[in-house]
Amino acid sequence: MKPRVLISTVGTSLLTNETCPELRNILIQTANWRESEYDADRKQRVDRRIEEVKARLQNASHSDIRKLSAELNGILGLNAIGPQCSHFLLATDTFQGEATAEMIAEWLRNQGCQHATPVKLEKLNTGNEEDFRRGIDDLLKWCDEQLQPLRAGDRIIFNLVGGFKSLQAYAHTLGMIYADEIVYLFEGAGSPLLRIPRLPIHFDEAPLKKNAPMFARMDKPKDSVPAEEVKGLPEAYFEISGDDAALSLWGELAWSQVKREILTGALLCHSRLVYESSFQHNYESINNNDLRIAIQEALAKAAVLWARNGLQSLRADGGLQYEDYSGKNKGIGHFRVNDGPRISCKPDGSNLRLRHCGAHDVVNNNP
Repeated sequence: MKPRVLISTVGTSLLTNETCPELRNILIQTANWRESEYDADRKQRVDRRIEEVKARLQNASHSDIRKLSAELNGILGLNAIGPQCSHFLLATDTFQGEATAEMIAEWLRNQGCQHATPVKLEKLNTGNEEDFRRGIDDLLKWCDEQLQPLRAGDRIIFNLVGGFKSLQAYAHTLGMIYADEIVYLFEGAGSPLLRIPRLPIHFDEAPLKKNAPMFARMDKPKDSVPAEEVKGLPEAYFEISGDDAALSLWGELAWSQVKREILTGALLCHSRLVYESSFQHNYESINNNDLRIAIQEALAKAAVLWARNGLQSLRADGGLQYEDYSGKNKGIGHFRVNDGPRISCKPDGSNLRLRHCGAHDVVNNNP
């Protein structure tokens, strides 16, 4: 059998179950708070509760554990403990969320699960819509980076027995893409697990590939385009605000399924970016797919910034960090792909001419 990888959404049931009504109310009221938001009294009471739960977990039977923690109820229902199972615990960016995920991870490690990892999703907070969206963005990125490579060799299970309902809704859809199986719990004491196998869900890839330059520009810079430009494309891929359209969470998810194939291929054409033959040759000689993707994403971002306010926007961006060369290369500039590789370029009226791409020293020595 394939090794099992369980992704569990984490709520706060471990803290709220079997506690007095007064403390339960405090835990519910502060569920979306970060540590800095607590006053001294409520922080002390929540800290005391965390220590109580830690102590109880050490000696509790599996049947008691299942009553205490929704997340562990699902994990134990799957018999997913031991060295053959790896666990990722998706926690909200809150004091209680982090504490709960850490306690569950520690318990799993004590049961022989060598890999039990809390995953704090920055900004993921069910009390604030904007933070929640940014947190889901991080979750999409995490799934693409962490789970995509595991799909060939491991059995991936989304354990959605615990966690906040708003997070579960998105996790269920992600599970249909990345997981082999999704697990819920029927209502009622002692209920069995509800196991949903992976369904053959596919996004409509044709509009993504046909409009790849636009999707690339909307993705990494999180740029918007005139709403007129997305007419006729799947509505679920976009959020329309006035005259502008931005990628929706589902649009980001759909793009994430095809972008590796697209961005490792031929250079995408962007308005007002001109690729000189030397640049095309440099790019085509690159065999590292991750570097190709990084270059294409840097170009998409540069295209957006150049269209906004030319070199001023490129210079102001903390990621690209555009700089001019001096001396014999005066008039030519360069910007970052990431910590190492660089792209050299030259303004030419309303266009930006791309000259070379590749390793830092190679480009700087011959921009």
